[in-house]
Amino acid sequence: SHYKNNQTLISPEYYLKKALTQITNDLSFYNQSLQVLEKFEKIMGNTNRSKSYYASICWITSNIFVREYRTLIAEKTQIDEKCIYLQTKILLGLIGCKNVKEIKGKNINKIGV
Repeated sequence: SHYKNNQTLISPEYYLKKALTQITNDLSFYNQSLQVLEKFEKIMGNTNRSKSYYASICWITSNIFVREYRTLIAEKTQIDEKCIYLQTKILLGLIGCKNVKEIKGKNINKIGV
């Protein structure tokens, strides 16, 4: 119980970086993913996130910046594509979008709320 009381919160950037290192070493994609993460962190607040949340951030990034990483993200993070799809649908709903086609090639700052 002593160790449970001394837990520190690890930043979402850490978990995103962990997912990204499994996917690619592309620094540009990493920076783009951070922009997307920042957008959703403002909306999500202090809620618990699953591993699929960070894979979904990567998937959303790959759609906004028109990259073909969809299958690669699922394979490298070892998270089922359907799980990522469902998490992505939830996240997109938070910004008023129904599917990833709506965000493809758009400016992250001009998407949603």
